[in-house]
Amino acid sequence: MVMPPQNTPAFATPPPRTHRTRTLVLVAAAAALVVGLIGLGIGGVGGALLSGSLGSADSRADQDLADGCAILDRAEGELPLTEESLDVQAPLFSELLAAASLFTAAGVGKDDLELQTAGSELLEGMSRLDIDLANETLEALAPICADA
Repeated sequence: MVMPPQNTPAFATPPPRTHRTRTLVLVAAAAALVVGLIGLGIGGVGGALLSGSLGSADSRADQDLADGCAILDRAEGELPLTEESLDVQAPLFSELLAAASLFTAAGVGKDDLELQTAGSELLEGMSRLDIDLANETLEALAPICADA
């Protein structure tokens, strides 16, 4: 057994600093726990709201299809494409590229090979400036959009 120094009683109370340090550590741990629980709660609520707003893959694919068809409806007056209308700096060009991507995404989401292929072919036609392929694909998309 180790003997305390002669001036110090055997069962002396710890210095006040030790007590304050322990209290601060306990308060900090409790605060961290509360903040962590609040963060988990906010994350859980945010995740639930976010997942509810994104919806299912089917509703997302339906929205992609509707958006692609809306672009084609707006562009109807400028179709069929001609050499002059297929200008890479014109808004129509970018809109049709966007529609092609939306149709492809909708086809993948719906597991619809026809829709996916039509989107890919429209993208290919626009990327290669192949007016015939782009117009054929736009004609193939018309009945799909009519049914959507």
